[in-house]
Amino acid sequence: MKKVTRHAFSKKAIMITASLFVTLALITTGFAAWLISSGASGEGTGNITTATIDDARLGLTVAMAEGKDFVCFGPQADDDHPDIRYKPPVDDEKDDKEVLTATVTGTIKNYDGLKEFNITIKISDKALTAAGYTWTETGEGSLKNRTYTYNAGNACISLPEYAVDTDGRFLPLPSDPSNPSNKTTAPKTISAGDSMFTDGATENEKKFTFDVTFGWGEKFKGCNPGKYLDGEEGPDHLPDKTYTVDEKMKIMTKLLNLFTKDGAEEVDAANLKFVVTVEAVSN
Repeated sequence: MKKVTRHAFSKKAIMITASLFVTLALITTGFAAWLISSGASGEGTGNITTATIDDARLGLTVAMAEGKDFVCFGPQADDDHPDIRYKPPVDDEKDDKEVLTATVTGTIKNYDGLKEFNITIKISDKALTAAGYTWTETGEGSLKNRTYTYNAGNACISLPEYAVDTDGRFLPLPSDPSNPSNKTTAPKTISAGDSMFTDGATENEKKFTFDVTFGWGEKFKGCNPGKYLDGEEGPDHLPDKTYTVDEKMKIMTKLLNLFTKDGAEEVDAANLKFVVTVEAVSN
């Protein structure tokens, strides 16, 4: 991981590399998943990028697609001017360009036994904060509850519509956050027979692929902040004002601070993660 230093900024240009703009690249290090089959419940930890998840009854194998096993809120690779820019990695540095979609892939050998897939994305508290959410808590233990509030002006990133918190609570949707019925809808259900399932090696085997897609938040009008703050996104997505280099630096530093721990230069990998839950329901 590259370090953040004052030298990363210039009065002529803000050279945004992994140091400032990486934010949720650490999502890949915390990426965990588990398979819950036929209504059974259970959780597993670990990194789905290093092991597959399988279930014997349906002959299910789930893993991350090679090279698509992370999400990185970084600069766009073609952003080479004027103030906030992408800087290609040097030597063994990590490439922290923008990647907003991770891909889950797998195989089901006993496809005729499948009724549906249920997919949920659980989001950690620190990532919820980056997405513009605050909350109040009431009760304790098993009675603890949260009431969420969405603030568009603080939403640096956006979440999938089937995202929930780590305890499975629904979240207000940005489109109408004050409407109690307008919340995330989890799980996302994909029925057997959906076009997601394609032919496998045998008549009763199917392959499948689905994406987990994040985005940039309302604070940047859904645009990459590097291009948004530099006014490169066109007339429909112009900032409310023209920012000076110092102002851009302040905004980007505040963005970075959402993802670091106690003012440190390294991102807080332990507390920034999302979890993909796959429930395979048999007939």
